[in-house]
Amino acid sequence: MTQWLSLAQNEIFYGLGRARSMRGGRWHGYGTLEEAHEIAARALNALEGRLQDHEWLALDRPTIGDVACHSYTVFAPEGGISLTPYPRVRAWLARIQALPGYLPTPAYDGAGGPLVE
Repeated sequence: MTQWLSLAQNEIFYGLGRARSMRGGRWHGYGTLEEAHEIAARALNALEGRLQDHEWLALDRPTIGDVACHSYTVFAPEGGISLTPYPRVRAWLARIQALPGYLPTPAYDGAGGPLVE
């Protein structure tokens, strides 16, 4: 569990989250968009790798690790990061969105269309 919370707080935040803030004009910190995209790719590759043989990140059910990693991942396209190369990540996001009580968020496929139709 700790590794997924750490990924959310580090690579996902500093990659996906920072890219989104930079593209939205809200980031006034250090680094470039290209650096944020490089960090984001590491995060997405880690998620994609784990999801190759698992439906959820830590256990055989959704956990706080899934919730923590979901938050910026679902908005990746707003940071200029396509999720198209990450089919397992997209399927995982769809599983999260299908959970009972999930409140919909705008989710995109990286090309401007909806993630889940």
